Amino acid sequence: MKLNEALQLYNIPYMIETETTAPGFTSYKLKPTAAAATLQKIKTRLDDIIIATGQRLELIQDQSGLYIREKTAATVYNYFDYNGYIDYKNPAIPFIVGFNQSGIVLDSMDAARHILIAGTTGSGKSVFLHNLITTFCCNPNCFLYLVDCKQVEFSIYEDNALIASDVFGDQSAGSFTAALVDVMQDRYEQMKRAGVNDFKDFQKINPNEKRHILVIDELSDLLHDRQAEKIIVPRLLRLAQKGRAAGVHVILATQRPDASVINGTLKGNMPTRIAFRTISNIDSRIILDQSGAERLAGNGDGLYLRNGAFNLERVQSPYISIEDIKVRT
Repeated sequence: MKLNEALQLYNIPYMIETETTAPGFTSYKLKPTAAAATLQKIKTRLDDIIIATGQRLELIQDQSGLYIREKTAATVYNYFDYNGYIDYKNPAIPFIVGFNQSGIVLDSMDAARHILIAGTTGSGKSVFLHNLITTFCCNPNCFLYLVDCKQVEFSIYEDNALIASDVFGDQSAGSFTAALVDVMQDRYEQMKRAGVNDFKDFQKINPNEKRHILVIDELSDLLHDRQAEKIIVPRLLRLAQKGRAAGVHVILATQRPDASVINGTLKGNMPTRIAFRTISNIDSRIILDQSGAERLAGNGDGLYLRNGAFNLERVQSPYISIEDIKVRT
């Protein structure tokens, strides 16, 4: 069944006005056909429309109008074909989020503050993490701490000079979080003496100071031990609450985004979030505070919540292979 037919079937007072095709997407701009047309009438029937048409659809409203967008066959964007968009000397640490119908989507660690990532196996979560880490490895203005509980995902980065040594077991999480809390507190003391309250201003006085970024893959595995949870979670919370102004950032990733892993206080201090495909709308709500991630296509199809934004951005994360990382970084 075509989209227009589904709209008529469910008595939704809209019709397709224009159709626009872009790599990976087809957007249908909707035009009201009755004075009683409301957004809620489409929202309540969107799942029915998806079933009737067999299409992967999402509803988008912006200043230019109301759209239903179909996610078509995923376009593969190779990371190294687009890394020329990144300024690797920028101390704000920019990175590629992905691509949408408007083009490339960029952000920076300075603007993002901290990042929360979720997604099931095959959703693209691990590839997105490798995109970030590869970008950070090429920027001399940051220093990385990697925690990989499985001890296999991050092993390719062991010899990089910008990454802390002995980084791959969950044992390192305790020492890393303790060290970063000390770095944060020491910087606050130095910033107080220098008369500045932001890391960007502190870098102007001390240009050799780098941003410190802690990346933890599979947070749920790390917190399975109750004693570790008692020690590490309070430190993560302190870093999330106060770290950004001192140039300390936290990136947390998990396959299992339930409330026992990501409590409300911690999530409230992780303003930038990206969800790849999740098992249920409950998991989607835990990460994004709204459903939608359960309907994603997988393979890098994600919903990005930018720091300070109210609307989600649907993006296709760029692909990067382990072989390319080994050869090119």
